[in-house]
Amino acid sequence: MFSAPAHALSPARARQLRRFDPLLVEHHRRLGVPWVARLTALTPTGRTPFRREFLPRRDDYGQADPRGNGIICYWTLQAGELYEAHCPRTDGTAERRYLTVDADGLLIECTKEEVQQWLANVTSE
Repeated sequence: MFSAPAHALSPARARQLRRFDPLLVEHHRRLGVPWVARLTALTPTGRTPFRREFLPRRDDYGQADPRGNGIICYWTLQAGELYEAHCPRTDGTAERRYLTVDADGLLIECTKEEVQQWLANVTSE
């Protein structure tokens, strides 16, 4: 299980606030929503070097405030697969993390180069 904080409004809350506080809605839109994708292969061209399959997320609003802060997003990751996670920060930037899960269920962080090498070896076999 991988989790990340989301600094975003629910779609229903964004619709409510858009009429009253458009600047707040724009602030949350710029921060972005976290996502996780399973990396399946290298791509020779395109914006990203990886072919991705985006995973569905579960959102926990239990600790969230009315402004959309405190939402936690969860994804279920499988052992032996490679993943890319997009984690927005409150300063408007985002972090890309590359992950895998070992046989014991421990989350292991990888570098982009390690992921590229692993996928190159898998596709060449």
